[in-house]
Amino acid sequence: MTKKEFLTLANVQLYTNSYDRQASIRAIFFEWKDGELDGKWFAGFKYCFFGRACIASKKEMLNTMYGYVTGKIDDLEVPYYINMKIAQIDTQRFKVPLSWKW
Repeated sequence: MTKKEFLTLANVQLYTNSYDRQASIRAIFFEWKDGELDGKWFAGFKYCFFGRACIASKKEMLNTMYGYVTGKIDDLEVPYYINMKIAQIDTQRFKVPLSWKW
């Protein structure tokens, strides 16, 4: 996968806190999929990287996720201020709005 392909598939979300801007979170989701498994319908993203918006830049988070997804870095090389979550099975995928018009 090229970096350009990755960037078109990554979903970047910024969750701001109007009371405390230091608490704002930037999250990046990757690998959207939906379907049915064992009679249960699922939809969502497999990978979620998130960090405080004031510490982790969007570019740095995208580079880290790209490196992890492509196998260039492992989970021990992810910076301490970027949190990583992976849905182990399809029904655990992270659900987020794909646009503001949902």
